[in-house]
Amino acid sequence: MTGPMSMSADCRRQITERSEGLRLVAYRDCVGVLTIGYGHTSRAGAPVVKAGMKIDEAEADAILSRDLLAFERGVAALLARAKAPAQQHEFDALVDLAFNVGLGSLKSSSLLRAFISGDRVRAAQKFLDWNRAGGREIAGLTARRNRDRAWFLTGRLAPEPVRFEAESIADDCAHRVDHPDSIPVRTGNLLLNERTNAMKGYRTLVVGLALAIAPAALQYLGAVDWSALIGPRGAFFVSGLVAVAMRAITTTPVGKSS
Repeated sequence: MTGPMSMSADCRRQITERSEGLRLVAYRDCVGVLTIGYGHTSRAGAPVVKAGMKIDEAEADAILSRDLLAFERGVAALLARAKAPAQQHEFDALVDLAFNVGLGSLKSSSLLRAFISGDRVRAAQKFLDWNRAGGREIAGLTARRNRDRAWFLTGRLAPEPVRFEAESIADDCAHRVDHPDSIPVRTGNLLLNERTNAMKGYRTLVVGLALAIAPAALQYLGAVDWSALIGPRGAFFVSGLVAVAMRAITTTPVGKSS
């Protein structure tokens, strides 16, 4: 099942860049995470953010592009099991959410579970749950989640009041967001969200083991004498081919995305 693979330029400009703001000197967000550029943190990869670090606008733009690529790929993999392909505006909103809260959090979320099952209305409403950090509601997160929800539903934003810079700084979006689901719910979400791929992984493992064991089993039961049939060297060669085939079939780790 195919769908969008990259965030639209409009969503990047209107939600991600706008919500994060451009900061060319490293700072700590409202929960203490060192951040620079358009919301880049060390958790996202290089460069590692250090106190006093400075970058220019071109570097900030390049870092954001690199960061978003990882989240675009991750979200696309998660949505591969959805009942219907994501529309561009839905994909955009999910990538922005993942960029803010992390792919792991999205993977275990009730939002993703609703989307995969085809319940778009519930998925849209679940965006609004992701507005807390450090145990408290963050105004910047609430505003961003409303933008995400609006974009998810329509692909555009409603007009918002203009905020002063001081208000924007006070409402900095957190980059360590509280998961709204309880641990038992998260566990259930993971099992359901990953169920299809996990079954695929187990099936490939079973087939691979069968390929590896079958020749030896036939030899043991006396059904086939490989040495007599194709010679010792041939038997050794066949064993090698079986090993290669098993490796190829079971390359996808059990329960992981391909």
